Amino acid sequence: MPALEIRIPSGPKDIVQLSKEMPISIGSHPSNDVSIDDASVAPMHCRVSWQKYSYRVNSAAGSEVLLNGKEVAKASLKVGDVISIGKAKITVVDETRAGHDDQAKADISEFELKPLDEEETVRANREALYEPLQEEPVATEKAPPENDPPSNIRRKKKQQHVPAPSSESVAELSMGDILASDDALPTTRSSSKDSKRSQADKSSKKDRGSDKSKTKTSWKGGRAVRPGERNILQSPLVLTLGGGGLVLLLLALTFRFMNNRQEVDGRFEEAAASKREGKYAQAIKAFERFLINYPRDSSTNNAQIQLGLTRIQQHVSGSTPAWELGLQSVHEYRQKSKDLPEFSEEANAQELEGYIKKITLGAATSAKNNLNPELLEISAEAGTLLKRIGVDKKETEEHLARVGRVAKEANDAILKRNTFDAAVAKITEALAASQAIAALDERRALLARYPDFASHREIKKLMKQALEIEKASVTREAESVAAATTEQESDVASVLSLVRHSRAQSGNKSENASVVVLSENSCMAVDTINGTPLWSRTIGYDTPFFPLEQTVPDPALLMFDTRNNELLLVSKADGKLIWRNAVSSRASGSPVVHEGQVFLPTTDGELCQFDLETGELTAQLKFAQPISSAPAISESGEYLFVAGHEGVIYILSRRPLECIQVFDSGHAPGVIEAPLMAMGPYLLAIENSQANNCNFRLYDVTEADKSLNEVASYQGVSELLGHVKDTPVLRGNRMFVPSSDERVTAFTVTEEDGQKPLSYVDSSQNESPIGCPIYLAVGPDDQMWMAARDLRKFQLTLDHLEEEVKQRMRVGLCAQPLQVQGNSIFVAGRFPASRAVFFRGVDRQAMTGQWLVVVGAPILATAAPNPNDNSIVCVTAAGDLFLVTAKRIGEGGIDTRPLAQLKIQDDPEAAYHAKRLSDGRMAVYTTGEKPHLWVVNSSGGIDSDLTLKESLQIAPAEFGKSLVLPLPGKLQLLGRSPSGGRVQDFALPVTGKTSAAWKALVPLADDQVIALTSNGMLSRLQLREQDNVSFFDEVTLIHLDHAVDVDIVVSGDRLLIADAEPSLSVLNGRSLEVVAKAALPQPAPLAPWLIEDRVYIQSGREQLICFQLGDTLNKLWEVPLPQTSLAGTPLMRNGELLAALQNGEILRINPETGELLHRYNVQQTIGDGPYLLGDQLVVISPDGGFIAVQTEKQEAGQ
Repeated sequence: MPALEIRIPSGPKDIVQLSKEMPISIGSHPSNDVSIDDASVAPMHCRVSWQKYSYRVNSAAGSEVLLNGKEVAKASLKVGDVISIGKAKITVVDETRAGHDDQAKADISEFELKPLDEEETVRANREALYEPLQEEPVATEKAPPENDPPSNIRRKKKQQHVPAPSSESVAELSMGDILASDDALPTTRSSSKDSKRSQADKSSKKDRGSDKSKTKTSWKGGRAVRPGERNILQSPLVLTLGGGGLVLLLLALTFRFMNNRQEVDGRFEEAAASKREGKYAQAIKAFERFLINYPRDSSTNNAQIQLGLTRIQQHVSGSTPAWELGLQSVHEYRQKSKDLPEFSEEANAQELEGYIKKITLGAATSAKNNLNPELLEISAEAGTLLKRIGVDKKETEEHLARVGRVAKEANDAILKRNTFDAAVAKITEALAASQAIAALDERRALLARYPDFASHREIKKLMKQALEIEKASVTREAESVAAATTEQESDVASVLSLVRHSRAQSGNKSENASVVVLSENSCMAVDTINGTPLWSRTIGYDTPFFPLEQTVPDPALLMFDTRNNELLLVSKADGKLIWRNAVSSRASGSPVVHEGQVFLPTTDGELCQFDLETGELTAQLKFAQPISSAPAISESGEYLFVAGHEGVIYILSRRPLECIQVFDSGHAPGVIEAPLMAMGPYLLAIENSQANNCNFRLYDVTEADKSLNEVASYQGVSELLGHVKDTPVLRGNRMFVPSSDERVTAFTVTEEDGQKPLSYVDSSQNESPIGCPIYLAVGPDDQMWMAARDLRKFQLTLDHLEEEVKQRMRVGLCAQPLQVQGNSIFVAGRFPASRAVFFRGVDRQAMTGQWLVVVGAPILATAAPNPNDNSIVCVTAAGDLFLVTAKRIGEGGIDTRPLAQLKIQDDPEAAYHAKRLSDGRMAVYTTGEKPHLWVVNSSGGIDSDLTLKESLQIAPAEFGKSLVLPLPGKLQLLGRSPSGGRVQDFALPVTGKTSAAWKALVPLADDQVIALTSNGMLSRLQLREQDNVSFFDEVTLIHLDHAVDVDIVVSGDRLLIADAEPSLSVLNGRSLEVVAKAALPQPAPLAPWLIEDRVYIQSGREQLICFQLGDTLNKLWEVPLPQTSLAGTPLMRNGELLAALQNGEILRINPETGELLHRYNVQQTIGDGPYLLGDQLVVISPDGGFIAVQTEKQEAGQ
């Protein structure tokens, strides 16, 4: 039977039986069947096992096995093959032949038997009868020599060699000796000394007869031996049989030990084989049974190690590893096995480190794939352990860096999924509440972070539901509302507008053509040839769109009146009303007019349809959100496109007006400010981004009944800098887009296949841009005009936008769209310091002015009315002086002939200020680079015209016949003192790091003024003279505890001061002591006023309060105000108090009781008043007009 003969240098050979059932493991680890103590031998180097037809040697991974001198990984074995492992030579032998040879040698007895002759027989008998017994020493086992080299091959199945008893030792004892004492029994093993002595005794048998006379020593405790008696136990036969039995017993014990060893090794290998084959549960049970059955075997520690490693491997292997259990098994293994010697062995340590690496990377990867954050914690914990036990620090760091990258990807994936789940939950919740826009907002926020979710099936499904809900939310109101054809009722008798008109040439004949200009709250028509104002119509503040010219059949203007939220159609010839119809809220953009139908968007999310000819409101669509700009209409006229405030574009059919689709554009709230633009088969939507640029999105609308198809998107490119708020202009295939920072960009538009639908050409920007509206106009031959703060002319070539720089015209900040008629272009601008509009007619080729109209200039102040001719002089914010009479106001119309123009040379942007002085005159002054001062009397004459070195901080105060000028840091008397001398300036004391400014300055007497500074110092100054020098002496000074933001009122020797406490205080003008005080509910927005012994003051925007002035302030009454303020100082007429409110109402109040007697309403904002010019009650509009109030019918009814 084949076996392995194992030899090492200077060591004994060993034989290992081969078995078909049990493989033989060879390696350096003690747990192997053949253990070779050699550093070049792996812990598990190779195995020899039966495979089908022969025994084969199989190398472990990376181990070197030489078979007959050649390196092999696996090979079949035959008798005679030599396996070289380290310094060991293992030969395959046939153990059956070897056993026969040994047996043959063993059959030869140490005592050779042969027949005795007669002489030998007689001599033997004689010696047996007469030879005395000798006491023999007991043989002892001799220890092996200490210098024998130990074997470095250790085998669990090592056979026990027990030598048979020596024949000489048995022959020396007689049977009687053996029976007499146990001590006489020979040992099973004789020493070499005993053997020599036995041989010596044999050689000296001839001399034994001479020794018979010697005394024999008996065995202790034995009986005496009779002469000639023979001990049967000393019989050769008995001795031979006894020795043979003993040998057989020892052989039986040896074979039993060998069989038990083979069984133990087989059980271990069975468990190890299951582990190698991936049968981890089976291996775990086998190792556990091994530990129970063989608790004290030499392989127990190794079995404990392998059991722990198998448990780890069971959890971290397979298609669905249990990383947490694997890490738990690692901790358990280290806890239970750390004290075992085998724990630190290289093979086991490497295997454990490999499992931990597998856990770190595998748990992170599973966390990424399964979106499980708990697995990241497991990976991190395993990584911490790996840092401690990793042998190769560099390799460990590289591995953990890779794990870190996977963990980051896992964290990102988990965050992404959590964000997705949260968004889906919010979207679902919003849809359940029918809040489609909120759902789309959530979707947009999700896609802004993770754009790839746009194609996610669930997101697409939810978006479809949202769009269906949003479509269903658009409701249609089909009930028609007829338009009115008469004006709103009001108490306006007439309106006189004050306009400055000038022209470069006179005598130009009108062609009965007009253009319109918008002022503060009016629309005015102006002749295109000579600039003559034709008519003016009040339409309220900040109309949402510029009037649109229509033909129905005569020229008309479609405009919006913000006072009553009405859409108007008026005659272009005279401004008279054709029809008006109200909507629920203010228009949000310009209407679209198509085939006699008007479509108007409103701020409350409605799109209203009107008949252009009759003004009838025929249909309304109500949206769930505001619609941000004017609608666009398709090239076929079948569809309208309306941009919602956020997220969607609504696709509407025109006949009937209803929503047929909702397209998810995904735009953020309020980013579409410019109107949508239809360009043939395309729809352009311009979205302003948070940065200073914009995105162009171009949609194909040829299948608008189904959806829009985005065909191009230009996002965040350098050509699209700035925000687009104003309407682009399209002419032919050229489009010009105005954007912020005074920039204009030219594009080419094409519908040709294979061409970009929108191509950038060129752009131009002002050198020092400011934020202001931009308006464009295009003409023939690719000419383009742009108005921002200048009117500029451009010529567009194939690839360049070239400006004719020398032809710029200064127009101020452009206030309205450009208008072009014939060879003229009409531009309106404002200067920052004024609300007046400067409207010019310009030759568009020569870029020269033709005429100028200044409209909408507010009236800054009026002089005291002249009772002789019932006239009043006023000054406008444009510096124009007008004298108007009650008669001229009653006639109404437009006054274009100012008395004078208070003009500042080369300073068109000068800011004008004015105030009526206590003597009825007006002080008019400008601030800026060239400050100026005029004093205008009540007849319109200019009493003083002075150029100042410094700008006034507030209005001057009269001082006798002169003025005190509040200049920065000082007060200066204009002119000389009463004695004719020069007056020294009064220097304002400097406190702290910054100088205080003048806050109020009022005269107290001919030689005294009251001054208030911004730091609350109130002082009384008196002009005095000493040593021929006049100066202001600070007689009294106090500090006010609360800020004062309105003028101080002087009445005799008393001061009325309203502060921010809020309170109203009466002070003694000389001592500045408070003599009376009353609390106010709200701070006063205007200065109090005194009529006889009554003080009137407005508290906040809530009430008008009347106090009785005496030793105390006694409140008499209060009148509630409808959340508005007084326009000016009330006046008494016929024993009644008249108070004008900014909202257009004029209140008639009983001054004794506060009873409201009547409300007049002029249906427009009041800027100042009321005034009485004779019997005519007059108020002033904010844009420079006098309004005559009709009161006769109310008074006639009393």
